[in-house]
Amino acid sequence: MSWQRFFSYGIIVSLAVPVFPNVYSRLLTGKKPSELKKTVLLYPIAGALIFILMAYAGMWGRIAIPGLKGAQSDSILPMLLAKYAPAWIAGILGAAIFSALMSTLDSQLIAIGQIFLKDIILPIRKSGTLKQNDAIIGRILVILFAVIAFIGALMQPKGIINIVEWSFGGFACMFFPVIAALYWKRCGKTAVFGSIIVSQFLSIILPLGIVPKSMLFGMLPAFWAMVGGFISLIVLTYITPAQDRESTKTFFSAFATKSAYSPV
Repeated sequence: MSWQRFFSYGIIVSLAVPVFPNVYSRLLTGKKPSELKKTVLLYPIAGALIFILMAYAGMWGRIAIPGLKGAQSDSILPMLLAKYAPAWIAGILGAAIFSALMSTLDSQLIAIGQIFLKDIILPIRKSGTLKQNDAIIGRILVILFAVIAFIGALMQPKGIINIVEWSFGGFACMFFPVIAALYWKRCGKTAVFGSIIVSQFLSIILPLGIVPKSMLFGMLPAFWAMVGGFISLIVLTYITPAQDRESTKTFFSAFATKSAYSPV
């Protein structure tokens, strides 16, 4: 792997995880603000530890079981357990892996069901409040997306790395718009939406080979999609009018220590 691809993976994975919808759901499970702060502070440490161990497991597997290509490398962890661990340890570790997978999967399904319900169904229905039967709709959506994911798994994609490159890249493109919306007073919804559209458009067309690979300079397509989205965010922020002062002041009063409004 070239240093450009390695660098791209590092940037994409680092910026994608903080904007996972299911991560927000987990961070907001605390009953008190103090618990939320502790979770937010500890999560990057836990995430770094997990991804470091994942990377080392991959490198150890490449040395111990060479020659794996494509989707074959997705099974490296079970292969290592079967080759080097006693059966009872392999069973315990295997159960732990599936437990972690199920925990992440169910939180992702619940998050996407909530997003679809609140951001799509409610606006279409022109109702800002949830009704009693919306819980049933949410459960149906969770089952529907689970079935879609299962069918996608049966289609035997090329490998988990290809899926990670595309899906993590799409999430990473959301990082700059989310941060700008939360902390940049000058940024407005036009700039945020424009950045999302540009970055997601690039993340779709660049992997298709429309742009020659030589123009990517060895970087992953998602990296340049992030760059395009970031540039669009900056440009659109300064060429579009600032948000209303009163609404901006009200929104940022929960974060800012000073009450003065000064768009920059």
